[in-house]
Amino acid sequence: MFPPTVLYYGSDTPLPEPIALRAGPLTMLFEPATAFLRYIRLGDHEVLRGVYAAVRDRNWGTVPPRLSNLQLQQEPDAFQLTFDVECRQNEIVFQWHGSITGTPAGTLTCTMDGQAVTTFLRNRIGLCVLHPVRECAGRPCMVQHPDGSWEQGTFPRSIAPHQPFIDICALAHEVLPSAWAVVQFEGEPPELWEMEDQRNWTDGSFKTYCTPLRLPFPVEVQVGTRIRQTVRLTWQSSPPRSAAGEPAAKRPSGERPSPVLEGVLHAGPRAASTERVLVVGDTPVARLPRLGLGMASHGQRLPSL
Repeated sequence: MFPPTVLYYGSDTPLPEPIALRAGPLTMLFEPATAFLRYIRLGDHEVLRGVYAAVRDRNWGTVPPRLSNLQLQQEPDAFQLTFDVECRQNEIVFQWHGSITGTPAGTLTCTMDGQAVTTFLRNRIGLCVLHPVRECAGRPCMVQHPDGSWEQGTFPRSIAPHQPFIDICALAHEVLPSAWAVVQFEGEPPELWEMEDQRNWTDGSFKTYCTPLRLPFPVEVQVGTRIRQTVRLTWQSSPPRSAAGEPAAKRPSGERPSPVLEGVLHAGPRAASTERVLVVGDTPVARLPRLGLGMASHGQRLPSL
């Protein structure tokens, strides 16, 4: 019988323990094995499901990251985390430096700065942001486009087979009354981000990524090519303007708590309730699908299991 670590993680070596981080009223976890920032929460409210960088080969395979030189400077309500990553598989060798900074204002800045060590074909290289389905599905949001305009939208309630939003520079949604989370995307060379509904693949999140799927792939990455991207989470007390014009102002990443989150910060993070209540009623809520039997297409008896 396989040990639990093999069943859970595909390896008989236990994974490194995640690192708990705090930025003002925000809490989150960083996984040293994958360079994955997970479960960014404001009290009981999950703001983002995760932020991570992915190197995808010409067959959409993800090249595993290998971390080294992890450095953490941590204060009670702020931190700076840096690390180096090598993604090496077959002809692909891509190295990048990662930096994640959290401030007392509840601002998060995630940066990847990488360079191709070999020439290879890729389908995608860049940062990805996951928005949680439970908190976002069916809820309004604001999307900023490259011309600086803001478009009002809604996270899909039902599973969307196509990209809900394209050409994204920033994405904002309301987490609490008068507390809008704004996620900004930057890249060098310039990139375009778009969103997909990961419920199509049984994942519970909306993923914003680059490069758009409408562009041809794979693309050759020449040795020495540098790719630098930044994702920044800031806060506003109201939604960005939907009309074309100036983009929403970026919050400074100083040491003063954000006025938007100051009440939450003073109240402290609320412990998530562990109580769960299951109520079973006698009122029909859905019709069962038609059930039937199947048979082998070759017309012969099926083997015994």
